Amino acid sequence: KSMKEAEVLYWKLSAASKRLPDEVYTSVIHSKVIAEQDLALFHALGKTPAGLAESVRNKEPLTPKQYKMMVDDGIAIPTDRMKEVFLPELYASISYTLGRCFFYLKDKYTEDMAAKDRLIKSIQHAYYVSVQIKKHAGVSVLHKYLAEANALL
Repeated sequence: KSMKEAEVLYWKLSAASKRLPDEVYTSVIHSKVIAEQDLALFHALGKTPAGLAESVRNKEPLTPKQYKMMVDDGIAIPTDRMKEVFLPELYASISYTLGRCFFYLKDKYTEDMAAKDRLIKSIQHAYYVSVQIKKHAGVSVLHKYLAEANALL
């Protein structure tokens, strides 16, 4: 798939994402449990919301107050921007994960070159969609960097 196809897909997914009810985003945000590695990064940046360390230790989800503080500090995106990129980023994540099957099941794909190519194209497509997310929403997503790191572009 090409960059142009990824752009068309981005606009369709973004439009669908914006139509999802607000409860979807509230649920996603307030069920998010921050990892220890993320907390360490927030500490290094000097941007750890009050009570977050204890929440991480207890494996508790974000509170609305913690999320607002993270948005205010620039370490989380606001809900309106999340609405724009939620489904495109989810699609990029799924495409990337599908492509990773090639690495986990290499033996299976040594004989089936067409299937191998489809998996590699899935990683490339994840990259293309991620580029469109950055281009149109100004949000960098992890799957762009992961695809680059795999050197399959």
